Amino acid sequence: MNWFIAALIGAAGGLGLFMLLREFVPSVPSLGGAISRLEGQNTYVEVVEESPTLSSRLGIWAQRRLQGRGIPGLTARDQDLAVLGKLRHVLLGEKVLGAGAGFLFAPVVIWLLSSFGISLPPYVIIPVPLVLALAGWILPDILLKDQAKEAREDFARSASAYLDLLSIGRISGMMANEALSSSAQISENWAFQRINGALNRARWSGSRPWDAIAELEEELDIPELGDIGDIMRLSGEGGAQIYETLRGRARALRSAQLAREHATANRESERMTIPMTLTSVLVLIVVAYPAAVTLLGN
Repeated sequence: MNWFIAALIGAAGGLGLFMLLREFVPSVPSLGGAISRLEGQNTYVEVVEESPTLSSRLGIWAQRRLQGRGIPGLTARDQDLAVLGKLRHVLLGEKVLGAGAGFLFAPVVIWLLSSFGISLPPYVIIPVPLVLALAGWILPDILLKDQAKEAREDFARSASAYLDLLSIGRISGMMANEALSSSAQISENWAFQRINGALNRARWSGSRPWDAIAELEEELDIPELGDIGDIMRLSGEGGAQIYETLRGRARALRSAQLAREHATANRESERMTIPMTLTSVLVLIVVAYPAAVTLLGN
């Protein structure tokens, strides 16, 4: 078994060294890829970054080789990537890093188990690197969904504040365009910056600002932005006083956010019930054990 573990560790280390050295060796350009790029048939866009990270480099490398091959696990939602401001090739690089780390970590786990005298049969040892590599490949997608969910909740809180600012701007006599733009420039919060960027693009392209808000809602999958766009569209088209409408929608958003936070707090409290109960039982056992031993001994 020791020779098998040593061979597995050596193979993993050799593979890692080969992949590292391969990046420093000049490669011959692919004629087929060059022709397809000249003909405009490539379906991916290569992004040039000033200081690319390791995950970005790996993502671009993997994107060139996996494009169009139907590799599973490349189906992250565009909305999740957009709300986090993450490029798809960066996520792909993180998945490659996770898979490689899981595959190379497997020999370490096997070696630790063998050092404690735990010997595993070959039919268990062989799938371990593949299982850990698969887990490392899937983990970035799970983290992406959780982070996108948190970002949308944060954006919803900012949207309620933005509605309050819009209502103040409209009641003070601002036009709809002016209220949208000035309210988005008040804060340096990332949500306000995304709204301000969408409004600036609309102004440069000559489109209506509430249409830009609706497009941003589709891009980020944030329903609260759709409400803002609908209300301001009615205002921009000559609707009646919308001060109360804006304030009422802001209150409704805050109430919904408060209800979600209460539900989250209740779930966390329920999760803490089991550890607290076990701790109480352990303390009771520790306190009662000496007395029980004394009584039974007598």
